[in-house]
Amino acid sequence: MSERSTGVATRYPADPRSLVVVRRLILLVAVPFFLVDGFAIYRRLSQLRRLDVQVSSVELHAGSAVTLDASSWATTMMTVRLELVQGARSETLLLHRLPPNAEATLDPRPRNARLRVVLTADQLARYTAGEATLRATATWRAQLLRTSRPVVRELAVRITSARESRPPSFSRRGPYVAARPLAVHESPRSTTWVLVAQQRGEASRSHIVV
Repeated sequence: MSERSTGVATRYPADPRSLVVVRRLILLVAVPFFLVDGFAIYRRLSQLRRLDVQVSSVELHAGSAVTLDASSWATTMMTVRLELVQGARSETLLLHRLPPNAEATLDPRPRNARLRVVLTADQLARYTAGEATLRATATWRAQLLRTSRPVVRELAVRITSARESRPPSFSRRGPYVAARPLAVHESPRSTTWVLVAQQRGEASRSHIVV
């Protein structure tokens, strides 16, 4: 038994200490690179981290704010587009590009963009009052011999007419056309005037005590 063990030890001698140290140094440097490269492959395959559309109100009118929140893994150029779609009509509200990192493989930091657009009366005048859709689309270049399909997010909204979105206006005096005393009732302490005013074609009475 001892002869066999001695033969095995003689046939396979132990590695020199210097070789063991070099091997461990190689593993210490190579393993993090393997992890980084593996994460980089995942980032290139997914690319898009987040794409959301938010509105201040689903009732769109002049002054409504639309926010587009986009985030990419920054391994290649990504383009985000926001459109207002109603039937066959479509108009681009904003277009933005998120550039890649300088060292896309080694730099895992994402690129974020929060974009805000305020709708104007001229933009909404090209549409009719009714249901519409806010559509956000994200596209990017091919990576790893793989072309990804565009990612689309949609939000149902309603376009209101200028008359519906106009706030009610009030006047201090009110839209009175005419006022005339009908009768005067005198009492020892006060005199009451009964007035009739025509407001939008309807008669209304008010009493003023003097």
